[in-house]
Amino acid sequence: MLIVDDEEQVTAAVADYFATLGYVVDRAASEAEAIGMIDDREYAAVVTDLRLSGGPHMGGMDVIAHLRRRRAMAACLVLTAYGDAELEREARIRGADDFVQKPAPLRVLADRLARLLDRRFTRT
Repeated sequence: MLIVDDEEQVTAAVADYFATLGYVVDRAASEAEAIGMIDDREYAAVVTDLRLSGGPHMGGMDVIAHLRRRRAMAACLVLTAYGDAELEREARIRGADDFVQKPAPLRVLADRLARLLDRRFTRT
């Protein structure tokens, strides 16, 4: 999985937690870094913030759109402190599967991601 956030403490905490659950986790701190990593690797899931430093706009939206173009089967979960109903709607239009407000307990994030992965990769 890939965690995208410009706050090092967020990516470290999320990556460490998911690693204890058995996930292989990569981290990206910018839109450009995330897009390059998505191009280079197959990810089952991407967790991204919407606001990423180094750009004039909501770089996470571009990460979501790029993920959908390149890795349509990957689960995409937005984790952001700057969300509202309109941003959530736009993120879902671009391809986000779920939207979680910061701060959220890591267990909640893990449960939501597990459900997304089950839906994407389990045949019924």
